[in-house]
Amino acid sequence: MMQHIFMDSVNSNGIITNNTLTCRTVSIRRLGAESTQATSKYTTGTQTGVTCKLGPGNIHGAIVHANSNNAVLTIYDGTSVAGTILYQTGNLPTAAGSQPLDFKGIPFYTGLFYTVTSQSANVILMYE
Repeated sequence: MMQHIFMDSVNSNGIITNNTLTCRTVSIRRLGAESTQATSKYTTGTQTGVTCKLGPGNIHGAIVHANSNNAVLTIYDGTSVAGTILYQTGNLPTAAGSQPLDFKGIPFYTGLFYTVTSQSANVILMYE
């Protein structure tokens, strides 16, 4: 997670040259849990592309249920199928039922995007 530090020097009363902003120590302290509140996205059927998030984050998990044989879930770090593949299920059988997947907070950097191809599937993706 990127944290920013901001310092500002307000020069007044006609001081316009030889200004200095001096900082002896700057630090960031984080109190509380390391993860923020996760969110989720649910879709059903085939999906040519679902954008979940733009920018960096973490994938916590997914639940996939194939509605018909050979559905394929592909998760990308990016905003389209041109992104880096983070995970691909392969052909899912209908008989497998719901498949929970634990990604344990795998990071993504550009964005979070997924497709469901070949056949229909229900997908819920949890991320932050």
